[in-house]
Amino acid sequence: MLIARIEPCQHAIVIKDMCATCGRDLRESHNDIFAYKMFGTEYYTKIRPYTREFLEHMSTLFEMHIITYGQRQYAHKIAEIIDPKKTLFAQRIMSRDELFSAQHKTRNLRALFPCGDQLIVIIDDRADVWQFSEALIQVKPYRFFKEVGDINAPLGVNKGGVSPVDIEDEADNDRTLEYIERTLVDVHTNFYKYYDETQEIRDVKVVISYIKKQVLRGLVIVLSGVVPLGVKPEYSEAYRLCTQFGATVIFRGLL
Repeated sequence: MLIARIEPCQHAIVIKDMCATCGRDLRESHNDIFAYKMFGTEYYTKIRPYTREFLEHMSTLFEMHIITYGQRQYAHKIAEIIDPKKTLFAQRIMSRDELFSAQHKTRNLRALFPCGDQLIVIIDDRADVWQFSEALIQVKPYRFFKEVGDINAPLGVNKGGVSPVDIEDEADNDRTLEYIERTLVDVHTNFYKYYDETQEIRDVKVVISYIKKQVLRGLVIVLSGVVPLGVKPEYSEAYRLCTQFGATVIFRGLL
């Protein structure tokens, strides 16, 4: 007696060449989407383009650490994917389970580097968790799977799910890490150039700030209608970014 017939998935719903029903990657040569099970749930991770080259190059200039709001098992799984030989990060991984604060990562720097943070460069897609540190080089979030927010956001913070119409089909052509690599090389070069000339160790935050200010240096930007009601213009995100990158900001009401 035939009770049931199990047929292969027909892949009726496909998102970014991945079957939304069974999770199979339908691209034969695609090797940077990883599937794994944790906490009884199947997860998929897409590695950002140029990640492996970026990490290999930066490991020759910096000692690299991972500080994440992801849970310990998740953090070590991602580290295993991007650093299978443990030559880039080794055991320098701090997950949500080890962090001192549920909202900010800055307190952990004092524990990792008790002698000071003058030699630290931070790469992250969120500025708030670092309390807008001058050591931060902020990157654009990488969104490959549509309608998926930040599962590793700090507790109590909006996960930031994104509508499909807000995501351009450019994830596979993302070159963000190439640009960040150039910036980090500039930071490293400027830092050691100053040291060679003066034999003094300059705070790397000064170097990062100088490089950022060259982006909009000499420009005057008028902010009109972009600051929320009830917010002082000087406290707005637009003002912070403009001045951080070297622009002079004026407001329409002051013209």
